[in-house]
Amino acid sequence: MKRGSTMQQGFRVQVVAMTLALLASGCATTTNPSAPVNETVLDANSQYLVQAEARGRSLKLKVDPGAPYFVLLNDKVAKELRLVGTKAATLAVGPMRLKGSTRSEKLTIGGVTASKPVMWVKGQAIGDADGVINPANLPGDRVTLRLQAPQPGEQIIELPMRFDRQRGLYHEFDYGGQLILTRFTLEDRLTTATGAAASVIAKRRTGLWEGGPFVHQVRFGSRGPSAGWSSVRHCR
Repeated sequence: MKRGSTMQQGFRVQVVAMTLALLASGCATTTNPSAPVNETVLDANSQYLVQAEARGRSLKLKVDPGAPYFVLLNDKVAKELRLVGTKAATLAVGPMRLKGSTRSEKLTIGGVTASKPVMWVKGQAIGDADGVINPANLPGDRVTLRLQAPQPGEQIIELPMRFDRQRGLYHEFDYGGQLILTRFTLEDRLTTATGAAASVIAKRRTGLWEGGPFVHQVRFGSRGPSAGWSSVRHCR
């Protein structure tokens, strides 16, 4: 099934043998396995980079499920492309807010040219590429990010996903009646949570706050205060 053109779309995340696959689907049914699928496959050797082109300039974009709704470009790249923002926007990174400029810009990816929402903030958003793009903004039916070779005993887990302007790609995790919005990213080594979400988890698992405050590199060049948290029980 082709991706729709609406702002909010239905997605399905399929984890198979440490493979993160983002399946575009506008409904609850699974993709017909016999139908041809236009798939983009990226692994660690590719560094999850895709080639793109804007205004005749070649771009390297890092594919990350934790990327925002906008294709986020480094400020330097936006200046080289002579992009002029049509609207101001705010990018939420944890408790921090980054002010930036946005516009609709034509990008060519995989031979397909389409207008994409583009955003840039002051400074360098990502160090090893010209920008970062959400898999939901790539052309085709499916994007597969292979994290490592298949391991014995692994199984398929499918999670319904949503994609919108405010949150990007996210999963609505129902934790005992409490809805926790969850994002997946390849950039963060730590599993992080807001204080509110951590508090809910700690209470339900008879947990406690442990450790002093520290500064953790979140993403997009922003750093923020954090705190260590661990549960007194094993979570299975």
